[in-house]
Amino acid sequence: MQEVSMACKTIPKQLSVVGIGIDMQSIEQLRQALERQGERMIAKVFTAQEREYCLSHANAAQHFAARWAVKEAFYKAMSGELSIPYRFVDVETRRTAHGKPYLFLYGALHEHAVRHRLDFHISLSHSGEYAAGIVLVTRPAEPGKELAT
Repeated sequence: MQEVSMACKTIPKQLSVVGIGIDMQSIEQLRQALERQGERMIAKVFTAQEREYCLSHANAAQHFAARWAVKEAFYKAMSGELSIPYRFVDVETRRTAHGKPYLFLYGALHEHAVRHRLDFHISLSHSGEYAAGIVLVTRPAEPGKELAT
């Protein structure tokens, strides 16, 4: 599988918002699902890199929950844009060397994002009983349809 990073290097001043999605996930609810379904669920939903990152932390469930929330937020942000099937593992949360999270897409999702010049901005958090993820999808604005600066 060829990997191409979707990390945002620069953001043009004139953007068009394609979609926005947000999701919250109960950490305890995800912990229970992981205990019930075990490795089968983890392998179906999370990429090897996500599994390695989450399992390297004492409270792995909160990190899995945040990445689950990003996957759900991605689905919501792209609901009006995508008509192609994809798997949970086609959407991966990664971190830059400085810790900033970004999306890494695989397969048809990556091809769609490149073809439509999509850029993804994400944030994830966990505190107390919940984890949250947000995805903002942008593309360069068409001439004459720029956002006001």
